[in-house]
Amino acid sequence: MKYSVDSVFFKAAVALILINLGAAIYGIYYYDTLLAKTDPPLWVFALDSPLHAFLFAAAIGLALVKKANNWITHLAAIGCIKYGLWTIFVVLFQSEYFLAPSVAPQYIFLFVAHIGQIIQGLFLVGTKRMGIAMLLILGGWTLLNDYMDYGIGTHPMIAEKGLETVAAGTVLISLVSIAVVFYGAEKRINLFKPFPFLGGLRAHLFD
Repeated sequence: MKYSVDSVFFKAAVALILINLGAAIYGIYYYDTLLAKTDPPLWVFALDSPLHAFLFAAAIGLALVKKANNWITHLAAIGCIKYGLWTIFVVLFQSEYFLAPSVAPQYIFLFVAHIGQIIQGLFLVGTKRMGIAMLLILGGWTLLNDYMDYGIGTHPMIAEKGLETVAAGTVLISLVSIAVVFYGAEKRINLFKPFPFLGGLRAHLFD
């Protein structure tokens, strides 16, 4: 389907791209301390949410020009769901650290923003099928990231208290995210059918 720049769907897609590019840039700024103490070849493992915000922007951009890439789309879906859930989990689990009065406004904003990231991940679920090979490769990459975060130390700057619980919770969140994306892809689930505008945007991008 060809797009007019005046189309409401075109404008919405561009807005999503710009918002996520902005989120990726902010995320890199937020992670500056972690990046400063991490070897550059490992930055791909340190940049969790920012990387997947960028991948979501890339997935939407490619779909907008009718060159949707299944690998990028599925990886963005897994990562957006995973890191959205992870942020909510960690903020609540370490609430004495993240919701202290001096920093609470920033992390409440990030909490809400990551709910949006989960919704974005779900928006991509079921747009295309996902074969077993892709499942194994993307699932393996996602779990490798967990090993790098908690085995090597590329995880975001969080309190050391309860770190083993966070690590275990992260692996569980990864498995859930992988399963949701794979099942959604196999069944071609579309959670946005009840919402006319979002369902229409998804259809214009991926159908």
